[in-house]
Amino acid sequence: MLRTRQVCIVLVEDEYDEDNKTYPQETLALSGKSTYLKTANESGNTVFSELIGDEKTNKGYAVVYPESAEYQSMKEWFTKQGCNTDKMTVPYYAEVPYDPNKEGASLDNFDQNQTVELGTYTYKKNVYHSETVTDKKGHKSIYCYDNSGSLKLLVARTVDEKTKEVHESISIVKSITYSVNPSLFKRNPKAKTLDELIVPPTN
Repeated sequence: MLRTRQVCIVLVEDEYDEDNKTYPQETLALSGKSTYLKTANESGNTVFSELIGDEKTNKGYAVVYPESAEYQSMKEWFTKQGCNTDKMTVPYYAEVPYDPNKEGASLDNFDQNQTVELGTYTYKKNVYHSETVTDKKGHKSIYCYDNSGSLKLLVARTVDEKTKEVHESISIVKSITYSVNPSLFKRNPKAKTLDELIVPPTN
């Protein structure tokens, strides 16, 4: 991964998304200092959102698709305010800050000197070989492998700074490739800003 400086991993979350009525599928792609995160339904054929960070332009984009609960909630809110939302049939986007040098944002920013703790992790009665990495804030990333050495699970344990409560999320690895299509880091040309899609009330 570090040699090619590219990786694309497809995951399915273990936690059910009540709003979108699915177990979300996420596609995470890294290419140098560019990042891409897509959230879709479990099969991956209905896209809910994209988050893009492009190192070439230092720009980030958050894109929300009409099929998502977030989009429909936003449309409903503007409609209740008296706005004309008839044009809200295409994705909308917002430009967001993106710092490609931020810690953890890209392949170049991972701490190569982190201590790795070896062990096992049990998920649905299956026992996996595990590698646990702990960051400066105490958050743990657990990488789980089968006997052939294939990555099968990604587990994130985060600690709430105020309550110290530990939250664990589990992602099932569907595929990993070490090449990334550059088009992923381009905003969907069909996406519009909310200002382009909403007509405010005249009164």
